[in-house]
Amino acid sequence: MNRWLTVAAIAAALTAGVAAQSEATLKQYFEGRKVVVKINLPATKDGADVDVFPTGRVQMDYKSYGNRLKTFGVALRDGDSVLVTLIKVKKNQIEFQLGGGGYGTAGDETDTSVHFTPATKSTREQDLEKQLDAEKDPRRARVIKDELDTLRWQRERDDDRRRHQAEAEAAVRVERIQEKRLAGGSRFNLYYGDRLSSDDMKPERVVAALSQFLSFPWLEEPAAPEAAPAAPSVGSARTPPADPVQSLRKGLTRTDVEALLGSPRSMNETMEGGLKLLHCVYEKGDNRVEAVFTEDVLIRYTISSR
Repeated sequence: MNRWLTVAAIAAALTAGVAAQSEATLKQYFEGRKVVVKINLPATKDGADVDVFPTGRVQMDYKSYGNRLKTFGVALRDGDSVLVTLIKVKKNQIEFQLGGGGYGTAGDETDTSVHFTPATKSTREQDLEKQLDAEKDPRRARVIKDELDTLRWQRERDDDRRRHQAEAEAAVRVERIQEKRLAGGSRFNLYYGDRLSSDDMKPERVVAALSQFLSFPWLEEPAAPEAAPAAPSVGSARTPPADPVQSLRKGLTRTDVEALLGSPRSMNETMEGGLKLLHCVYEKGDNRVEAVFTEDVLIRYTISSR
């Protein structure tokens, strides 16, 4: 039994060590660099949840994503350039924090409730209530009741004033928090089933998982301008078939690209900024396409004439 406990402890320590090293690699690669968001991101530390499957397929939880946009508003908009501020690796999750990681973390002001406590009855008011209960003389009872009514009115008036003041302060606090929330950034939470593998924590894998939602400018080159579509011939009622080359877009898989362009004429691998890149050259019609993939996801391409 002790031997098995020792083995388990060693395995856990090794796993923790690998995770720490991989987190350090991811932090060194991503933190301090700017990315461009392709979707609106909610103004909350809960961010957007994305499941990453062993096949490389990714699926966002669009239901929670939509609810968070409605509840908290938009912190980052499609097309915004933003700094990667923190990468955090957990057991089965990678937090990819942008522009501060989203509002609501420790130390952020979140309480928007109205803090108001009605005043208690004064000693004089309580004494008058007792006197009124015990008084038998109608004239004296009216005098006591008049004074008691005056004290109650003053207390309730003061309560109303303090309640309105508290509500006004709460409204100012809500506005202040919302301003901070919209400036607090957001994040992606990448989930990997039960546990992260060492491959999952490679920078190129993270780039591939987020390529639908983020652009990584340091990996991209400007593509050649698309050719204008040819004018249809006079009298022709037929629409010319779509050019497969013009159907290219970043984020396609290598399988999708080859379904459009066929097999590459040449391929070679390079390393760029710690990422393994695959460069492929395709020829389709009069066009020559140079495509760059990481983890079989298209991240940039150029089109030229053959």
